[in-house]
Amino acid sequence: MTRKRYKSDEIVGNLRLADVLHGHGMAMGEGIRQLGINEVTFYRWRTNHTCGLSFRGRPQTTALPISGSSCMKATRPDSSVRI
Repeated sequence: MTRKRYKSDEIVGNLRLADVLHGHGMAMGEGIRQLGINEVTFYRWRTNHTCGLSFRGRPQTTALPISGSSCMKATRPDSSVRI
């Protein structure tokens, strides 16, 4: 059986949907299972796709984005542009 590869917009959508389900009183683990993904996969996605923000949009105080992450690539100034 082949694995499904999720695109970034699908991942972010699943993260938001899990947050909505949790906000309506459903346990986080139950909401993740309802989406049809593994809890480990969900928490890895949350780590990789939130760009230094906590899951509910508040800045984290303890963790910084890793320099090679996609978040840093998106916010890094373009070195080829000169002012």
